[in-house]
Amino acid sequence: YSIVVSANLGSTIDFAIDAGNANNDLCDTTTFTAKILTTSGATIVADTIGDWSTSGAQGQKNWSYGYFNATTGGAYATAKFTPFPGGSGPHSSGNYWNGEAWQWFSGNPPFDTIGQIETRPSVFTTGGPNGNQHWVIRRWISEVSGTIHIDWHVAKKDLTGGGVTAAVYQNGTQRDTYVLGGADFAGTNRTITIAGVQVGDAIDLTMAAGTDVIGDICFLNATIHGSGTLAGQFATDVGSLMTNVNSSAYLRLPFTLADVTSINGLALRLKYDDGVVVYLNGVQVAAANAPGTPNWDSAAIAPRPDTDAAQYENFNLDFFKDFLVSGNNVLAIQGLNASLSDRDFLLAAELVATRANLDFNNKRYFSGPTPGSLNGVGTTNVGPLITKVKHNPADPGDVEDLVVTAKISPSLNPVNTVNLYFQNLPHALIQLFQGDNTGKMMVKV
Repeated sequence: YSIVVSANLGSTIDFAIDAGNANNDLCDTTTFTAKILTTSGATIVADTIGDWSTSGAQGQKNWSYGYFNATTGGAYATAKFTPFPGGSGPHSSGNYWNGEAWQWFSGNPPFDTIGQIETRPSVFTTGGPNGNQHWVIRRWISEVSGTIHIDWHVAKKDLTGGGVTAAVYQNGTQRDTYVLGGADFAGTNRTITIAGVQVGDAIDLTMAAGTDVIGDICFLNATIHGSGTLAGQFATDVGSLMTNVNSSAYLRLPFTLADVTSINGLALRLKYDDGVVVYLNGVQVAAANAPGTPNWDSAAIAPRPDTDAAQYENFNLDFFKDFLVSGNNVLAIQGLNASLSDRDFLLAAELVATRANLDFNNKRYFSGPTPGSLNGVGTTNVGPLITKVKHNPADPGDVEDLVVTAKISPSLNPVNTVNLYFQNLPHALIQLFQGDNTGKMMVKV
């Protein structure tokens, strides 16, 4: 657990343990330790729990999730991290997101799982590709530079087996590690300081399985503190043009589209300090930390922390994509500084268009609708269509024959055989008759 508080010289920091709601002295022995660091203006820049994507989006808030094949990969290196495939379709070989966590599709083994608070690495005694040792990895890409502090916690959830090994890496170099015993539910809370971090550095939280296959479900989480800085973010210096002259700066980005009809999605990525108003072909499409009716020299509503400004913020412009035209377009941005005298200002933009090509030869079934967005990976493992199901008579007597009919139509795959079952509860299913793709039937008794 990690918190940041404001403190001055002479401030009192108290650590208290309460007896609990039962208000008695039974079973109250506990362990309570803490480490106090001066943050020098540091704020929380990343958190494994708070930044978790509930929709399974790789890269959200700079976090990615994947694995390292330790059996075949040799020594760990940054480039040996393999992100789990993701998409908006169902859990499949093309999308390891199962709706709640990242989980190896059709595994068991491999057991690779990464949830919001839980992880499970993989190894199996059978060997072979499915039995290889996989580390599971949470990766954060830094958008701050300087010194960072990482508060991290690891503990066992499944209190069996011989234990696991957790570690923290920066660009493939191990910065901390801990071997967790098989029944260590309390685990450990550790704090490390890494100096000289650069924007773009990879911070990896890894979990490696033990050798006995058993009980590797664990908790692995971290909070990362850093001091925000805009160093290394600039391509053009406008300081002399803005300082004590104007709180606003204007950026016009002309671009050309050959065929606007092929664009299915539109998104804007911005880094800004302190506010911004965005126009696409003269139409306002986004604004942040800006007055409702900005003037030519407006300032931002409030200062924005450099830690936030150094990270891209995403704006969904799908509803504004119809303002694009084939040919010449203009993305115009009014960047707003906090005041005339404010000496830091940042404006960086990326406009991302998505094109989807129709593939009529490789058909897919999509279990969930995605109106207004791209389809997921889909699946080809789909059964036939069963329609026009009828039975006659509707309420048969004891001695009447019951005729059941249905139309079986192929979907993505041909129909080979058709089986009809009935169940006389609570007894087992009984196969009545079977048909082939010619429609011929035979009776089984």
